[in-house]
Amino acid sequence: MLSDDDHCVVIVGGLFDQPSDDELPSKPVSTVSAWHTGAVEWEAQQPLATGRYCHATLSLQSGELLVVGGLAAAAEGPGLVGLTSVERRRRDGNWVGCAPLPHRLAEATATLLVDGKVLVCGGYDEDSTAFAMVYDPDEDRWQQIDSMAFARAGHRAARLADGRVLIVGGSQDWDGAPVDAAELWDPETQAWTTIEGPRCLRLGHSLTPLLDGRLLVTGGSGVAAVDAVEIWSPAH
Repeated sequence: MLSDDDHCVVIVGGLFDQPSDDELPSKPVSTVSAWHTGAVEWEAQQPLATGRYCHATLSLQSGELLVVGGLAAAAEGPGLVGLTSVERRRRDGNWVGCAPLPHRLAEATATLLVDGKVLVCGGYDEDSTAFAMVYDPDEDRWQQIDSMAFARAGHRAARLADGRVLIVGGSQDWDGAPVDAAELWDPETQAWTTIEGPRCLRLGHSLTPLLDGRLLVTGGSGVAAVDAVEIWSPAH
């Protein structure tokens, strides 16, 4: 992810895969690494309090980093468990705990809104969810809002130029097909609107805002891996 204030790329957490001939299971890590413009090496930074992957990470308007939910190593056994914990990296580089999520959540999206708040939606614990909420970093408080029309995990979200948030793809069931409809959330009305989705069903794809206000949809998988590229225009 990109930290605009420091002009650097920061990678937070993730999954460490053991070699194939090692009986140890893969495990979420707490490491944080940064690459600064013009640097030739990555810089190790203060780690998270909890190792995690499948979490959401974004830069707040203050330049701080916010890490939401994810999966962590189970206290007993080799399994993974969903997290309610939220961590925030202050400008001094130290991580602090924030108000937790109301329930365990992984593979959710977190989108910075125009007013500096954060929209978190979808994801899964045992099943995909349509749950949506807004985090206020000034108050360190979560506000539940109306759920999406469709439960989805592995979806992608992007803020439009007018402040609305577009949700694309994701699956209601990891064994099933991705959701074909997209959704728009309006922060003014706090209402969801269901719209036509991309022609290719997708989860785990990329959703990239372009300079002209359109969005580029690439990659992911549906029934199979998707190589088609699509562009969504807010004018349609």
